[in-house]
Amino acid sequence: IEINAKSDELVETPIPLAKMLPNGLGHLIVVVDLPPGTLLKDQDSRNQIVQTWVQVTQMGVDAFVDASEMTAWANDLRTGAPLADVELSLLNSQAAAVTGADGTAKLELPSQSSPLLVARKGDDVAILPQSSYSGGGWQRMPVQDELAWYVWDDRQMYRPGEEVHVKGWVRRVGGQPDGDVILLTGQDALSYIVSDPQGNQLTTGSAELNAAGGFDLAFTLPENANLGYANLQLTLSGSVSNLNSRDYWHSFQIQEFRRPEFEVTAGNESTGPFFVGEAAVTFVRAAYFAGGPLPNAETSWNISATPTNYTPPNWSGYIFGSWTPWWGYYGPDFGGNGSYYLYNSRTDAAGAHYLKLEFASADEPRPYSVQADAAVMDVNRQSWAASTTLLVHPADVYVGLRSDFTFVEQGTPLEVEAVAVDIDGNAVSGRTINMHAARLEWKYKNGQWNEEEADVQECTLTSSAFPSESPTVCTFATEQGGTYRITATVEDEQGRLNQTIMTRWVSGGKRPPARQVEREEATLIPDKEEYQPGDTAEILVQAPFAPAEGLLTVSRNGVLYTERFQMASESTVLQVPIEERHIP
Repeated sequence: IEINAKSDELVETPIPLAKMLPNGLGHLIVVVDLPPGTLLKDQDSRNQIVQTWVQVTQMGVDAFVDASEMTAWANDLRTGAPLADVELSLLNSQAAAVTGADGTAKLELPSQSSPLLVARKGDDVAILPQSSYSGGGWQRMPVQDELAWYVWDDRQMYRPGEEVHVKGWVRRVGGQPDGDVILLTGQDALSYIVSDPQGNQLTTGSAELNAAGGFDLAFTLPENANLGYANLQLTLSGSVSNLNSRDYWHSFQIQEFRRPEFEVTAGNESTGPFFVGEAAVTFVRAAYFAGGPLPNAETSWNISATPTNYTPPNWSGYIFGSWTPWWGYYGPDFGGNGSYYLYNSRTDAAGAHYLKLEFASADEPRPYSVQADAAVMDVNRQSWAASTTLLVHPADVYVGLRSDFTFVEQGTPLEVEAVAVDIDGNAVSGRTINMHAARLEWKYKNGQWNEEEADVQECTLTSSAFPSESPTVCTFATEQGGTYRITATVEDEQGRLNQTIMTRWVSGGKRPPARQVEREEATLIPDKEEYQPGDTAEILVQAPFAPAEGLLTVSRNGVLYTERFQMASESTVLQVPIEERHIP
């Protein structure tokens, strides 16, 4: 193969394979090597050979497994349609099945490991490896309960000869799909082994479990203990002796460190609350443990101001500030950048230094967390630090938003309730709340996709002193599906602005298409954050393409059930009934 190579440049070279596949389907092992006699500048690259397995197929195969069973799903790669009558088998086993009209089939996992799922339909053969690395495989695994440990120590770092205190709780978690979290039987014993960083045993002992599965133990480190990370091995015996998770390891540090000669404290000289447009004074004080201040000592301040959220007391059911989806999606509008400042000075004759912070303005009308870290260094170059934190409010009135669902069906009005409260949580009446709702539309500009506002709707409310009795609500039309951003603002008596931003979704929205071959993702948006038995969870599915075929898999310590669904548009809503056995 001729390569149009250039020095120090990556070159892509296509390798023709069609003539090796008479019917356009099949499997090949492609090995790429250098011709004999090729001279290389880098002699270490002489023996580099690239080899890969290439499969050419019209079938797409997916597998979903738990400890005992596999659900296989076969689709036509050209259309996404399910493929019926596909023969499925697990290599080196008797496990086999044939897909139905929905393209799915179930296979019992073998007792011996099988590395490949093989799919056949006529002359077309597709394989799905369990792992892209060697040594992996599917096999039936025993289902057993496991222990959940929560362990902590009092200091995390200790000197040789000091006493370590450790506490914790243990729970038994059922391994079956209907398993629950339960207390231990009370017939179990806890023992422990402490090892130093070199693996040498330092001490052993035992502790009693109380009725709640809690324990409390203490041990003293030897004076000559090796330094570094030590391990505490906890072992339960009794009714849980057959569980793999009966052992638990907790680590802590053993270190020698110079005893401090002085201590540093930091705090706020000014009393809060703090607001944008005002100022505050922070302080740091250094004093010897033997008594007396530390004067004329080098002092450095590191000030950071980062956007944060603040929820007034008794209003946890409302959103204040910038809302972040709890399921892990972080778009460009969530979060914010901080500001950082450095100052250097010296302590006064009393061992103190005061720093005035002026909150002249904020980039966004939202609260900011200001952290002041101060470090003081003595003449022996020993440095100790302390910090203090201030919450700076944009105004003394906050606007909160609430809606019953994170998404609604297209055409269903989106209702958003608003409240105005002060920083102490008291409802404020007579405040004008301006609400702005816009559908975010993907636009391709300058080589990249960005979201722009479209279908803007405005709403103005007057806050109520009793929002629970007379709620103030804005209703927005949802004629088109997609992502909707709702922004609410309110001003206090000084004209200072406060803002809350909330995102909601409407079924039927579109996502930006991929401009190149890549693995695209579907987004799942639940309608609520918490559910109770008897509820039906609604999940909005946003796909990068349509029409599409989908498979819903509901799992809890294994696959509970699977359900096929179709998408005529780029979004659809799935329903999952919540049962008592799903807790927790």
